[in-house]
Amino acid sequence: MKIDLTNPRVILAEEIREKLRNVEFDGPELMAMAVGGSVSRGQADAFSDLELLCFWDVFPDIETRR
Repeated sequence: MKIDLTNPRVILAEEIREKLRNVEFDGPELMAMAVGGSVSRGQADAFSDLELLCFWDVFPDIETRR
């Protein structure tokens, strides 16, 4: 299944990924990000949300997640 790279939510996910790529975290390292839900299945519409999944090398504490 192909993801529509022109979908506004896919574009937003890419922008967020690029911004986070340049952030220095004081703590666990962000290893990867993925898009889930209807956006990842190519079924997103105007009412769909954007589900971003973040993967760290260790689970960050509450302050880091904020």
